[in-house]
Amino acid sequence: MGFNIITTYSGWWILLILVLSAVFSLFFYKKKYYTELSGLKRNILTLLRFLVLFSLGLLLLKPVFKLTNSVEKKPTIVVAVDNSSSVISGVDSLLRSQQIKANVQNIIKELSADYQIKTYQFGERISDSLSFDFSDSETNLEDFFNIFDTKLYNENIGAVIIASDGLYNKGQNPVFLAQKYKFPIYSIALGDTTINSDVFIADINYNSEAFLGNYFPVEVNVKANKLFGKKASVEIYHGNKQITQQWIDIDSDDFFKKIQFMLKADAAGLNSYSVRLSSDADDSNKLNNSEQFVVEIKKDKNKIALLYEGYHPDIGAINTIVSQNPAFDFFAYPISEFNENLKEYALVILYQLPSNSNSLTGIYSKIIDQEMPVWYIIGQKTSIRALNNLKTSIKIKQTKEMHFDAQGYLNPNFSLFSIDNENLSDFPPLNLPYGDYSEEPKSKVLFYQKVGGVNSNLPLWYFTDNGNQRQAFLLGEGIWRWRINEYLKTSSQLFVDELVMKTIQYLSVNKKSDQLIVDLPKVHQSGKQLIIKSKVYNDSYELSTKDDLFFEITDENGNVFPYVFEKTEDSYYLNTGIKQEGSYTYKANTNIGDKELTKTGKFIVMKSSLENNQMQANHNLLYKMSIQSNGNLYYEHEAQDSLISEIKTNENIVSLTYINKSFSDLLDIKLLFFILLSLLAIEWFLRKYWGLI
Repeated sequence: MGFNIITTYSGWWILLILVLSAVFSLFFYKKKYYTELSGLKRNILTLLRFLVLFSLGLLLLKPVFKLTNSVEKKPTIVVAVDNSSSVISGVDSLLRSQQIKANVQNIIKELSADYQIKTYQFGERISDSLSFDFSDSETNLEDFFNIFDTKLYNENIGAVIIASDGLYNKGQNPVFLAQKYKFPIYSIALGDTTINSDVFIADINYNSEAFLGNYFPVEVNVKANKLFGKKASVEIYHGNKQITQQWIDIDSDDFFKKIQFMLKADAAGLNSYSVRLSSDADDSNKLNNSEQFVVEIKKDKNKIALLYEGYHPDIGAINTIVSQNPAFDFFAYPISEFNENLKEYALVILYQLPSNSNSLTGIYSKIIDQEMPVWYIIGQKTSIRALNNLKTSIKIKQTKEMHFDAQGYLNPNFSLFSIDNENLSDFPPLNLPYGDYSEEPKSKVLFYQKVGGVNSNLPLWYFTDNGNQRQAFLLGEGIWRWRINEYLKTSSQLFVDELVMKTIQYLSVNKKSDQLIVDLPKVHQSGKQLIIKSKVYNDSYELSTKDDLFFEITDENGNVFPYVFEKTEDSYYLNTGIKQEGSYTYKANTNIGDKELTKTGKFIVMKSSLENNQMQANHNLLYKMSIQSNGNLYYEHEAQDSLISEIKTNENIVSLTYINKSFSDLLDIKLLFFILLSLLAIEWFLRKYWGLI
């Protein structure tokens, strides 16, 4: 630890203050003025006066006290345990959980003397405490790796120890995720790698929505291990009634088959179906022989119109996304050919319109008069001057027609709907018009602009609620590249597709006819907190939280559970806790003035069987993740000795020394005032005592 005093002005002033303080003090107590005082008494008074004058002079230089302190920070060892049920699958599950707990705790004990230990368990959710109950029905390693960018961002991470069976069923591939980090990952291989005889439902593909009277496809993927020559029956039930069945011949020990069904949508509302496998085989795991899925059967479709001047790959991407959703009919028209009745459409998408050749003056007045929801997508063909003349909620001031590339980053406070926190910095940039942006203060920004790796406060994708008209703005073109990029990374396009569909679904809701909106998932997974969000609009269609919002949930047995929503700034929030499997109805009600608003509906709680689908441990994934990070894989019996020894002898796992500098203005130190006051008081007292005053 070290300290020194620095001043705002040159150090030469200190020498001048020293000389002046000494001269004035000596002159004041010259011998000829105080002949009756002894030399000692005069020297004491002179010293006191000098100390006061010198101190006051120094304070005029605005001195700052600088403290330098070095802190040694031990390396942090992160110990993470897979809490999913597949880890301890088997007849000795209780014994296995006790063994894993004892082994992990011994490792923590051995390392805690030399390292800072942080523990986490992962599965359905992340927790910083270890329960060792192995009860989670999902495994998501992506959430675990995200903590190194959030909670552990400033930690000196020496190594990470992951105890897992290598199985994951949510999130990105952990081998890919681990590549961005510098620390070594040591894996402790858990679970059973034995391949047992088993027939199971690997996956069910279906549309979550269908329309009354139509047929909808269901694809059941069946896998079987070591059951060559056996037969299995695939049955689908609607409630307790079997509606279809197919027999399959298992013709190999590593069997896989896709089985197609066409089911009729014969009952409106939420419909729960179950797929069940039955077999004469010696099936080692019966837990993965059944699976539920829910389809919402609707009566009407919403029509979406996209208007454009020139074709663009974005239009094809949006068409592909919307066409996958049976709740919508999508139509794309060149603006010069559009002569349809706007009232037939739930939403209009204006792609790079207005343009230099079409100002939209005629059709836009109809959109405003009918309070049509609009999604504006801005591009190089958009006329910024004509867009500003439409008097939307966006204004772009341009001195020259130029464009630039910008990526996006998620606004963590966005609340209109929920999306996964995808890292948009990995996505290609969109092309935006250059200029000064301004949007309404009440706009709900989904993504902000990120230019050259720097986050800005300028919007990229946002929503407004102008009276009775909802609007969305995407201020750049090129989302077709996002879909391609996501597919190359994850072999899926779920994030981008969900983003577009949730934007369309939000905009196409007719707010006029619905002053009470309840955001509740139609299908909820058991074991998770059921969180409900709601919004209430007054008669002027402004958000209101003036009155209490009451909520009732009724289960299949007629039991009623009452709740009252918590109020936030402009909406309502309710956590109803964990619900058991089954079918539920709900009722929400509140008042706007003398009018009562009521909303009813239905939702289903289903048990996830993801962990039961694959029980054979995947130690190869753990090995790849460890080797690429300069770590290693160990089995339980090796971990306590070999793993601990390797960590302790790793020369790269070292403590770091941080230099902390702190500054304090001496004028802010109250003690100095009392010291100076005390010196003056002592001088006055001595002068009084020695008869000088």
